[in-house]
Amino acid sequence: MGSACIRRSNLKMSTIKINSKKSLSQLSKNSDFRIKYEWLSLLGNGAFGKVRLFCDKNCPELKYAIKTIKKEDMSKELYCFLIDEVNILSEMDHPNIVKYYESYEDDNYINIVMEYLEGNDLFKLITSRKSNKFTEKELAEIVTNLFKALSYIHNKNIVHRDIKPENILFSKDGSLGTLKIIDFGLSTCLKSDNKYRVGSPYYMAPEIIHGNFSYKTDVWSVGVILYVMLTGHFPFHAKKYDEVFEKILNKPYEIKYLKNANCSSEVIDLISKLLVKNQEERLSVEEALNHEWFSFSNDYNAKLQ
Repeated sequence: MGSACIRRSNLKMSTIKINSKKSLSQLSKNSDFRIKYEWLSLLGNGAFGKVRLFCDKNCPELKYAIKTIKKEDMSKELYCFLIDEVNILSEMDHPNIVKYYESYEDDNYINIVMEYLEGNDLFKLITSRKSNKFTEKELAEIVTNLFKALSYIHNKNIVHRDIKPENILFSKDGSLGTLKIIDFGLSTCLKSDNKYRVGSPYYMAPEIIHGNFSYKTDVWSVGVILYVMLTGHFPFHAKKYDEVFEKILNKPYEIKYLKNANCSSEVIDLISKLLVKNQEERLSVEEALNHEWFSFSNDYNAKLQ
């Protein structure tokens, strides 16, 4: 379930509006964050920096994930992404969205202080469930929390545009209700005369391949995630990304994997209304949450074979 940085030109940005956008210097403190926080361990290395675990020196039981980005490694485009991400996160307050606390900037680095999520991401959960697959009740809990978070950000005129298992974490392992959406780096207002990455190929909606998007772009991505959790396969798969895009744009998704997954007709029906190529005909978040599968799944506890 890989991803890549894909670039497309002429993006239409009319959907997204960031309220009272501030510069990074307005959002950040210019003091040394290490005066307040004590380093504990490295959590991960990314393409643009490190994420490390810190605690509050005055209250060690309070732990935080701090993303550190070296400024000299940042392109102008990446810096714009970062400004937008911090602006967006600073306005978010929802139990299913990672919490932003504060940021620090000096001559060399930008440090973003975030909620520490000790559980795994959804990608790891999916791969660990190959021999012990989800019940539809479990899937419904995951998808419900995803849609609730998306409803919240959409009501703030934000489209995430990169919903995928790697961007969905859990505060605690084994507790599906602690789901959190992370990484708002692509949830930005971008200039139409530049080229920017727009998501992760296997989870891209058809319209975003053409450089367009709407709130329903995120709905498509949830449909792909649900399909993957049910079957262990992508609905549109190929070895090359251009072939993946061709299938997303012009081919039906693979129904055979759903038929072999011992899943209910109700969830198959929901997927058929999420993975609709014409976004005008695709369900909205609110319409999806009202689908009969969510009430049906509470009584459907058979393990998927």
